[in-house]
Parts: sequence; C-alpha cells; structure tokens
Amino acid sequence: MAIEQGVETLLATQQEQVGFLIDTGNSIDSKALAILAINVGFLIFIAQDSSQFFGWWRLIITLAPLALSLVFDVRAIWPRAYASVGADLQRHPEYLSMEKEALLLQLLANTEQAITRNSRLNVKRLRSCVISIILTALSTTAVFAILWI
Repeated sequence: MAIEQGVETLLATQQEQVGFLIDTGNSIDSKALAILAINVGFLIFIAQDSSQFFGWWRLIITLAPLALSLVFDVRAIWPRAYASVGADLQRHPEYLSMEKEALLLQLLANTEQAITRNSRLNVKRLRSCVISIILTALSTTAVFAILWI
C-alpha cells in the first residue's frame, strides 16, 4: 500500500512536470512573437527610411540578419504537438483492464516519455528563439551604425 501511494505521488508530480513544460512552451511562443513584432517594426523602419540605404551592401548588412531572424522566429513559433500524459483508450483499450499497480507504472512510463519529448521540443524552440534574438540585435546594431555613418 505504501509503495502504491508513493507511485501515485510520483505520477502526480511527473504530470505536473509535463504541465510545466507545456507552460514553458507557451512562454517561448510569447518571446518569439515579441521578436517577430520587433522584426516587423524594423522592416517598416527600413522601408520608410530607405533613403539612408543607398548601397546594396548596406541593405544586405541590415536585411540579411533580419531575414535570418525571421526564419528562426517562425521556426520557434511554428505549432508543434506536445505529448500528454493521458492514454488514448480507443487505441489502447488494454488500459481499462490493467491492475491498478500496472496501470500506475504504465502511466508513469508514459509521463516520462512525455517529459523527455517535450523537453527536447522546448530546447529546440528556445534555441531558435535565442538565435532570432541575437540576429535581431545584430541587425539593429547594423541599422543604427549605418544611420550614424
């Protein structure tokens, strides 16, 4: 009985971890959307002040990092399916006939798989978001450097 309660507590904790990872994914979306808004703002700024950019090399210096940033930003925002801890009972009807301890252990294994998958997904998305931020900063620096020249 004590082992069963320990497994139930562990399962509940791991399920909370899955929820935390999904919330982290939402946070990454918010950051990526903010960078997207900054990128669009800089594109509008460059388009309105195109008289300052008389050389093609100036446009490339400012637009290349911005374009790459947009690519990484879209990659970070692109919808992906997060793994959940629930079981699809139509695909796995055997869950209904499992003993309680076996069911808890199987749900715990499913939860561990979801944590691993969602963690990897968040790392990829966060990496894209950070690269987008760096490229946006580089493009911003280039714009202001060109305006001061």
